[in-house]
Amino acid sequence: MIRLAKKIKLLQHPDISLLCEHSENKIIVFERAGLIFAFNFHPTQSYSDYQIMAKAGRYQMILDSDAKEFGGHGRLVPNQEHFTLTSSSPPVGSSLPSIYIPNRTVIVLQLL
Repeated sequence: MIRLAKKIKLLQHPDISLLCEHSENKIIVFERAGLIFAFNFHPTQSYSDYQIMAKAGRYQMILDSDAKEFGGHGRLVPNQEHFTLTSSSPPVGSSLPSIYIPNRTVIVLQLL
């Protein structure tokens, strides 16, 4: 995460947009520097097809803290892509990418 933050100069981008915060699920998702950061702090619960509001498009996972190289379980496919889904209620220009987010992980998505 530190390497990614340095590479994209994350701290030089002051604007942060909260996309999702769910206390009971222990999920927080925000956008900063054009990237989507999805954190699952739940100790035991993983979520499949978790939908978040984001700009419409195709996203690539550029960081997965669950990867074996970081001591994780390797439950996600490296560099996988996520596509937004249409919904009748998102704000104009937004859609719902559906993601799998394992427990105690963060994934970072970049709009392609």
